[in-house]
Amino acid sequence: MNNSTLKQYFDGHWALVLGASSGFGEAACLHFAEAGLNIFGVHLDRKATLENAERIQSNIKKMGRQVQFFNMNAADDTKRAEAVSAMQSLAPKKIKVLMHSLAFGALKPFIGDDTISKAQVEMTLDVMASSSSIGHRIFITKACFLTTLESLP
Repeated sequence: MNNSTLKQYFDGHWALVLGASSGFGEAACLHFAEAGLNIFGVHLDRKATLENAERIQSNIKKMGRQVQFFNMNAADDTKRAEAVSAMQSLAPKKIKVLMHSLAFGALKPFIGDDTISKAQVEMTLDVMASSSSIGHRIFITKACFLTTLESLP
């Protein structure tokens, strides 16, 4: 597909990028917007790095696309439900792409001093656990987001 065909296919639809404020997530947001998609982004940034998320959103708007970022912990059930509700109200039945680019991991050793805790292992698995591909939509996501998003088209 050339860029013109992509823009026609994606026009008016949305991408949801988990980990939207840096790295692969940032690059994906910009390329998806360039291809014609509006962007929902989920990220977790503190004050020191929030400016980068704002810059990305500004660049997406300059491309003539809509953008809504959610600065939140994606593993928080309540925050995730709030974000999904907001997405449904802004873009009912129009999410074409869901991309997982969240990065979280506990880097402590399993053996020795100051070892990794069960909670840290569970959090790492919760944030970075699974991936699959379904039809024309690409799902690279953790199980809890996939479950929550079942109500989205």
